[in-house]
Amino acid sequence: MSELPVGIHRKGTPWPGYFLVRTTGEVVPLVAVDELPPNIELVGVPRSLDLEETIGMLNLGLQRSNGGFYQILPEHDSKTETNEAVGKAE
Repeated sequence: MSELPVGIHRKGTPWPGYFLVRTTGEVVPLVAVDELPPNIELVGVPRSLDLEETIGMLNLGLQRSNGGFYQILPEHDSKTETNEAVGKAE
């Protein structure tokens, strides 16, 4: 699998390298847990795995980390506020 061409995303800013397609047809990016801010924990999901813990999982190959962390926005009361906060129009 090839890396994204230089210039598509800013250096030091994480961007998913892989995605999956749900049975509904929705395309969903896969986010590496170790690129979430250190203070964010997913219950029951470690930031890294031992090889023994990967049994039954699919390896997508090597993916270099850019060393940055995703930004997490606080939850908002309305969908409109959230979309504006990330620069998306409804």
